[in-house]
Amino acid sequence: MVVRNLKKLLLTGGGTSGHVNPALAMGQAFESRLGGAEICYVGVRGRAEEVIVPKAGLPIKYVSAAGYAPPRRLLSFIRFGAKLTLGCIQSMAILLKFKPDFILATGGYVSAPIILSHALLARLGLSKAKVVLHEANAVAGRLNALMAPHVDHLFLTFPHSRGNGDRAKGLVAGYPVLNTLERLDTAEARKRLGLPLDKKIVLIFGGSQGARSINRALAAALVSLVDMADPPFILHGVGLGSLTHHPLEETTALLESLIGPDWPVKTKRFYRMETYLHDMAAAYSAADLVVCRAGAGAIHEVSSLGRPTLLIPKPNLPGDHQVENARTLAAFGGAEICHEELLYESGQLVSGLEGPELAARITSLVFDQGKLAALSARIREFMADGAAERIADLVLKSEPRKADNPTPVAEPRPAPLTNQALLLALNRAYLARGVLYDPSDQIKDSEELDYLRHRSAQLLISPDWNARNMGVKLIGLLKDETKIEPLLWFIEDRTPAPRLHRLLGGDFRQVGFIRRNSLTSLMIINKYVPALDRVLSAAIDDPYYEVRVQAAKAVAHFQDRFSDPALFWEILYRRLGDRSFEVVQESALALGRIGQGEEAIQALLGLRMHRYWQVRQAALESLHLLAQKNMVRDPERLLNEVAGFVVIATDFRPQFTIKASYNKLVNCLKDSLGKGGEK
Repeated sequence: MVVRNLKKLLLTGGGTSGHVNPALAMGQAFESRLGGAEICYVGVRGRAEEVIVPKAGLPIKYVSAAGYAPPRRLLSFIRFGAKLTLGCIQSMAILLKFKPDFILATGGYVSAPIILSHALLARLGLSKAKVVLHEANAVAGRLNALMAPHVDHLFLTFPHSRGNGDRAKGLVAGYPVLNTLERLDTAEARKRLGLPLDKKIVLIFGGSQGARSINRALAAALVSLVDMADPPFILHGVGLGSLTHHPLEETTALLESLIGPDWPVKTKRFYRMETYLHDMAAAYSAADLVVCRAGAGAIHEVSSLGRPTLLIPKPNLPGDHQVENARTLAAFGGAEICHEELLYESGQLVSGLEGPELAARITSLVFDQGKLAALSARIREFMADGAAERIADLVLKSEPRKADNPTPVAEPRPAPLTNQALLLALNRAYLARGVLYDPSDQIKDSEELDYLRHRSAQLLISPDWNARNMGVKLIGLLKDETKIEPLLWFIEDRTPAPRLHRLLGGDFRQVGFIRRNSLTSLMIINKYVPALDRVLSAAIDDPYYEVRVQAAKAVAHFQDRFSDPALFWEILYRRLGDRSFEVVQESALALGRIGQGEEAIQALLGLRMHRYWQVRQAALESLHLLAQKNMVRDPERLLNEVAGFVVIATDFRPQFTIKASYNKLVNCLKDSLGKGGEK
């Protein structure tokens, strides 16, 4: 039987289940309020919607789309534009044929061609649909922000969502959750999934596509759990993957390499792997602890079911929105956070987790019944229910079924400083305080300081050298001693720069500014590690002169802590012939700190007629320092020899600083000879 008066709903939003499921939830609510509806979903092939939507029994059509790329990344920007253009043409064909009454969008880049095509067709009088856009995260996605002016209704999950293109339209509605996601009896859920009834159950997943860092860390964590007498049972959703990411194959191969070819036998009693967990209601209900990403979907699903959660937010997303989601929930007391760290993999820095650390966090939490109960109680209070129904009621002009102000109990967190603002504030404090500088004087909250250190470290794996350079500077100013090793690695990394950069004068992937600022940060952190001897001895021969300058300063800074000071005396002496006068100047100053006896004195005297007055002044300052340390065996002879220093300068100041340095040295030598302090 054909029902001709049914309203038509076009749902769109994709890439992850965090976009797909809210769209399906809104579709359910609209269909219920309308007494039935004809529904069509629009997504992108190879993404989560290709699996989830057919499983929900809905027809799906596909368009071309790609994530936003800024114009400075020219090739990516061209690709983005081409795919968006093709996607708009495909979307127009779908809209003209389907003629929806409502477009319900949840973001993800597939929403952009549909909303833009509707806006164009609406101007031509060819589309009369009302467009509803829902923003799930604490920080709005870039394309959602750009699309907001073209929609009729904009709904927010958090009252403090930032970055929306048309904030005035935004109404707080909460997060739409599927009606099928209901809390089940624990024993019933475990029986449904074939899980043990008498063990602690940990549900671990990284989203519909899977998370490589979580999968890899869990594989390494299983090595620690194999030998436990009574480990928790791990239900692991590895993810569907994508064209370039094959989580099932990758995780299986890693387990085989870590545990052996018989890993299924060794782990059978406590581990089960699934590509995708379709029955999430049962999976959540069966679990004593959930370990997952911090996308808005996952956060609000665990909140609605009251599941104790360990969140592993994905770093370096636009606006760092997963971290902000996680921090909001953790501040409320509803979850714990495990931040990704920097790891070395195939000679490169990557973001990830150490397996033993993840195993320790999981076991300490899942066997602490008091902690689990406290997390469960708080997380259950975090989210307001009925968001999908509320959105449908507001759009359809009905009375909302629940209150219009479904604000989460959690207070909005103030937005953290941007990286640039943080750099300016800390640098100002460092310049003012000098050796007394402590970042905790500026950032009083220890949790905030810890977060900013994690955020800064994640910049080190950015493909953009400017971002890596920012991270290097912030690590120093935040005095993050745990990141000394990556700073040393940056100084030594000799990975060639891309060909285009080399044609423009670049040398290595870690550009000269990064290598120089890594040295500066090591000096600010001011903690000696034995590897500094090797790294500084190489850095002082670096091809970029500013790195050699900073290396000489670092040698002077750490001079009393080296295991082999003689090594640096030889290197500094060689650098006195450097083609850059700044390098010669700093090497001469460093010799005064590290040099011993007559050899250092003769090397410095060799600079008395150097063409640059700054070099001559540096030599005089170092000779003065050696004299103060009583390292001059024959003050009278030295007094005669320093008379040959050229003490004129070209800096046009009323009193030449080089003359002042000369006078200080002469007075010191005369004092040593007992001849008074006259000039």
